[in-house]
Amino acid sequence: MVVVDIADFAALNIAHGEQAGDEILRAVGRRITHVAETHGCIAGRVGADSFALGEVRSHEENPASDGSSTELARRALADATGSVALAGLEVALSGYAGVARVRRADGLDTRDVLVAAENAAIVARTRGHGAIAEEGEHTRREVGERLAMERRLSLAVESNELSLAWQAQFASSGELVGVEALLRWQTPDGPISPVHFIPIAERTGAILPIGEWVLAEACANLKRWEQAGLPASFGRIGINVSLVQVERGDLAVRFPAICQAHGVSPRRFELEVTESLMMRDPEGVGRTIGALREAGFALAIDDFGTGFSSLSMLRKLPFERLKIDRAFTCRIVHDASDRALVGAMIDLARNLDMSVIAEGVESLEELRSLEALGCRAHQGYLGSRPLPAAAFEPLLRAGRVTMTPPG
Repeated sequence: MVVVDIADFAALNIAHGEQAGDEILRAVGRRITHVAETHGCIAGRVGADSFALGEVRSHEENPASDGSSTELARRALADATGSVALAGLEVALSGYAGVARVRRADGLDTRDVLVAAENAAIVARTRGHGAIAEEGEHTRREVGERLAMERRLSLAVESNELSLAWQAQFASSGELVGVEALLRWQTPDGPISPVHFIPIAERTGAILPIGEWVLAEACANLKRWEQAGLPASFGRIGINVSLVQVERGDLAVRFPAICQAHGVSPRRFELEVTESLMMRDPEGVGRTIGALREAGFALAIDDFGTGFSSLSMLRKLPFERLKIDRAFTCRIVHDASDRALVGAMIDLARNLDMSVIAEGVESLEELRSLEALGCRAHQGYLGSRPLPAAAFEPLLRAGRVTMTPPG
């Protein structure tokens, strides 16, 4: 059994509408059916965005059937994805696949095999678009670990396992001009990287209460600093916002309410929206961030240069700052092409009346190159690593640092 899942189908539905989503499913269904007919197996839709192909083989007659099953998965995934034409618009599809094989002697029915293939597809999803996973002991273990993490993450706020780390943002002179709040998860078994738990939080919806906790905790920290007499004259606190939070629809109501409950102005915060998020649902994102801007929050485009946002979109949306991704910063000294790209981003921001900050600055050479291109703000290990609140307070009190390479 092979299960093929279409990646990010819910986002495609939001971006292009349910009618377009139905057409995408019909197109994928036709492609899966063609693969099934070519390979002499059966096929069907088994979920909102999932399709299955089933095949019975005689291992005695075809000892290489294991390899044939994987090849079937590759063919189905390749044919099902690609691009779909919708009213003159080409929509790119991607996906992942799971493979399960059982013997008749195992005593399992068709449903058992399908569940095994679906579990393998879940593992493939965690490995990224285009991945194929085969059901076995390792996939069962991965599924078990994922489910355990989902359960633990759903209780992370109540269990007091979440915290914020603070990474300072500096002007070229070393003056503190802002700070970004970064989410951390410390379990009894050790810390878990945001790279691993944020996608799970987004997929399960746990990101909704977690996102609200992040803003509330940032408000509480800001009040504590003010009450302790620590300077709070730096710019804004940056907070990341995910697609799932924007899709919820009431972000522009709940975020101002959280600030009001803590007696903190929304103007103290900068909400960071990734470039790829804007492209997933331009109209929906535009409405939500427009309302947030009216409420007083500043808005920044995060990870700029890694997506494909249009110039007209940047011109229309109320962003105030552009954050250049580390992928470009790390090569700016030795790669003329990346240096030219960063220079173009800075010029673009200037022409759109936006400020610029470079992420991931780790060397004086990178800092000097950015200064020469006109970028006057940066964040990264050169200035400061992310710090717990208590360790961040001396930096907050000093209000500046002397730039030295990280040790």
